[in-house]
Amino acid sequence: MSSIIPYEHHRKTFDKIIDRSMDMVAQDGQNINANAKRAIGKHEFSALLSIFPVLKHLNACKAEFDEQLTGTAPSTRHKLPDLMRTLQQTGSNALDEFFEIVKNDPDKSNMPKDGTVHELTSNAVIFLENLQEFIDTTSSMLSTQKDAILSRGNEDTAKKKLVAAYIAKVLGALGLNLDQKAKTYNDQYLGAIFLLNNYHYLLKSLQRSGLIQLVMCSNPDVESHYEQIIKDQKVEYTKSWSRVITQIHEANRPYVLERDAGGKLKDRERQHIKDKFKGFNTELEDLFKVQKCYAVPDEQLRAMLREENKVTVINAYRTFMERYSGTNFTKNPEKYIKYQPEQVGGMIDRFFDVTA
Repeated sequence: MSSIIPYEHHRKTFDKIIDRSMDMVAQDGQNINANAKRAIGKHEFSALLSIFPVLKHLNACKAEFDEQLTGTAPSTRHKLPDLMRTLQQTGSNALDEFFEIVKNDPDKSNMPKDGTVHELTSNAVIFLENLQEFIDTTSSMLSTQKDAILSRGNEDTAKKKLVAAYIAKVLGALGLNLDQKAKTYNDQYLGAIFLLNNYHYLLKSLQRSGLIQLVMCSNPDVESHYEQIIKDQKVEYTKSWSRVITQIHEANRPYVLERDAGGKLKDRERQHIKDKFKGFNTELEDLFKVQKCYAVPDEQLRAMLREENKVTVINAYRTFMERYSGTNFTKNPEKYIKYQPEQVGGMIDRFFDVTA
């Protein structure tokens, strides 16, 4: 080039050569930015993720671009920084908007009828997991927000903490929203299953992706917090069995049954036993009809709940049967003793299965 164009004209000539290419880069970037803005308007935040790899690449190339464009016209040198600022601002706005959507999502009409994981939960997890690949890019977006606080110390650690604080804030907002959504169920135990499914999904997703380690930079107790919520919702769900257990609970009754002079059970004792067996059968069948329509999509959680249900019911029912099945309380035992303990277990294995 120096043998053809005098040195003093090199930069001016170079400027003209690259002008069209720089315009194309800037236009492509503006198109990406426009598409991202439309996605934000439609609350399609997965489409917004296209900004992150672009901005990450531009940041990586910026130093080399600055060196190559030294001496070119300001309008040329500023195209790349201007584009980066535009994308960064769009990303920052999107992160803020995403938080507001998660916090205030008002749609109660699309609540899952079976208590499964809500779409808001799965979408939030997908979006947040993607941020993990773009810590530097995300932190630069967040740093432009008015309430951003960049911690002192190692720069990489400070960036991680900023992103971790944002993710923790979103997860907190999601939890509050889920709690409100659960209250829309007429069946309080379906509400418990809903929260159990969602928090279990959240915890397992964070652990599987490794995102839990990032969040712990901001909230060290996040894992134990979710574990406690899951435990509490299991306890709440277990209360749905209280009407079944009440029928066979005998703690306050004397062990010796009242009999007449001939050794037969008195009428009131026989009727009491009949009512207990009948009540147990009815409550178990009613609960089965309701809870077979509950959804527990995680196989491990579903198996755990079934086993815990068995522990809750079967031992108590077996003790009840051993006490009364041989007392000749009826001439038609098959009418009242409809289920053996193993059959109760088989029925519990069909809970959370709408096809049962």
